[in-house]
Amino acid sequence: MATSEAHAVVVDVDGVLRWGSIRRLLGRLRALRTTALRDRRSMLAMPRLIRALSADLDNAPVYYVTNFSVLVARPIRNLLTRDGYPPGALLPTGHSLVPRWLLGGSRTRKLAGLQQLAEQTPDVRWVLVGDDGEHDPEV
Repeated sequence: MATSEAHAVVVDVDGVLRWGSIRRLLGRLRALRTTALRDRRSMLAMPRLIRALSADLDNAPVYYVTNFSVLVARPIRNLLTRDGYPPGALLPTGHSLVPRWLLGGSRTRKLAGLQQLAEQTPDVRWVLVGDDGEHDPEV
């Protein structure tokens, strides 16, 4: 993609990290029973997709948004590195160790974090990458 515009990539990592909540683990167990092996490769290919997307956009910076608190930023960064994601900034939107989707309110905080990022970088065109769960389509 050869353009003169600045681009950046925002990735919602709550749904793609290979650890996660009990709810996420239960969903994966259910998927093991109901989906073919080839359908489960998408999560494992996500780091490659993000690297390729960033490279295709002239090495666009990558931002990782999560509903977890800054208190668990280091383990999340370690997981991103271990899984092969490209370097990038982590944007935690939670205020406690408990992710907001568990108690409600994750959509509001995630949206506020994305709006703040967009206001700080008004000349950037964004590529948003997320899963199809929770409130991501609305955000």
